[in-house]
Amino acid sequence: MVIIDNSKYDEALKKIGNSKDARLPWNLQMFRNAEDIIANYDYAIVVDDNDTDIAVLCWYPNSYVHNYEYSGAIDTSFLDQYDIVFLHECNEFSVELCNTALDRWHGHTVVLVGTSWEFAVDDLPELEDKECIWQDNLS
Repeated sequence: MVIIDNSKYDEALKKIGNSKDARLPWNLQMFRNAEDIIANYDYAIVVDDNDTDIAVLCWYPNSYVHNYEYSGAIDTSFLDQYDIVFLHECNEFSVELCNTALDRWHGHTVVLVGTSWEFAVDDLPELEDKECIWQDNLS
């Protein structure tokens, strides 16, 4: 799974330097778009509209190791057991849930936890009849 890990910025900068090939713009497709860059450089650097480095993407090994291609209805029965969903940090999987499944979910509140959501909040799809809360950490 591709994640945001800004603690790796110095290491990423050493490997990537000023290469424009290893930088990509911030958008919700950046996780998928970063895969080839990460395969070549171990990291990808995300830039804002002014070409300022704002985030580091890297691979985080887990069981989510493929892109989903949907051909039928999405089964939200597992999620439907809960009124609240907490998505910890902005990553490839959590963005995919927001884009494809949470609008079909029967719950009421989505809590986005972590500073990595800072740039993504405004780009997420509107979840009709659901409250969406962003907070830096769980308190």
